[in-house]
Amino acid sequence: METINYKDSLTILIPLWGRFEETLRILNHMSSINMPFKILLADGGGNDDKDKLNKDNFPKLDLEYHSFGRDKTIHDFMVKMNKAFSIIDTPLTIMVDNDDFLSLDGLIHGIKFLNDNKDYASYRGDIHCARSGHSIYKQPTKTGDTSLERFIFPTDSGMNSGWHDMGRTYIFKKFFEIMDKSQTNDLQLVFFNKKFLNTLYGKAYKDSSTPYYYHIHGNSLVWGKDIYSRGRDWIHSENFIDSAGITISMVYNLIHEENKITGLDGRVVVAKRILKHLAELNGIKPKDFNVVDKKIVESLVSSYDYDELILSVLDKPDKNTSFDLTGVLPEILLDYQKDRNVLLNHIAL
Repeated sequence: METINYKDSLTILIPLWGRFEETLRILNHMSSINMPFKILLADGGGNDDKDKLNKDNFPKLDLEYHSFGRDKTIHDFMVKMNKAFSIIDTPLTIMVDNDDFLSLDGLIHGIKFLNDNKDYASYRGDIHCARSGHSIYKQPTKTGDTSLERFIFPTDSGMNSGWHDMGRTYIFKKFFEIMDKSQTNDLQLVFFNKKFLNTLYGKAYKDSSTPYYYHIHGNSLVWGKDIYSRGRDWIHSENFIDSAGITISMVYNLIHEENKITGLDGRVVVAKRILKHLAELNGIKPKDFNVVDKKIVESLVSSYDYDELILSVLDKPDKNTSFDLTGVLPEILLDYQKDRNVLLNHIAL
């Protein structure tokens, strides 16, 4: 197990596609709060801004910029993310949108939690809407003893995202390598799997009352742009059967040994759990669940096509699965008002 200083435990990965002014804004914000962690800018906008986005211009930041060409398709994005994660060598990573902000104290709190609780694969504090002051993601903590117990889709929990979870890097690496090699062009496949992916490796901590991440609404690159299917509509999209096959194969191969579910019957368990959740999003009651039986069968058939690919990734040895912090952590103050006072200098709330 690696022993490291807290500053070397986390990489902040910021995928880029345009919005240069927002990138400057978040970097200026992180400079103002003396963000100590590694920051990786993965640019897929077709530009090369290394002369502007570098350590010389942001001397307080441990900043690294890479241009990966232009993301012309969703698969190009997957390729970029896979390449970006191949660069990261810290045990933890958080993915951040360049138009949002972070709480330094909240990140340190999350690092300490994952250091102290090695049976947890991920941590997420409050995803706070900076303008409204409300929490926008409210998926609860998952503490089941087995991966199958944690592979659940809670209802009445608000938006159910895992995109901004602080997670163990080796899990991200495997996931985006699968997304890259599968040749998928389905962005909802990524969003859907990130809801639960970490729970297949360990417990997942969620908290909507501790400062962590500040979302700025209004300038999304994907929302409302017809780039991907919404969660409730995904089951009806042309991508769904193939994407379900990838998902079922990945989940099954990750959990079947621990949970002693095998073969076709094991895949049915995985498929039904996924389809039940999607059916409920569409207002289908459990007693009417047979309306999706045909899609279950089709998904199971296609899932076998991905076993060889997925196992080629999952069977690779994992690195930096855990760590121990050395030294004394700085004192932190988990205070929304403290964070907000800094944010006011960077955006009109």
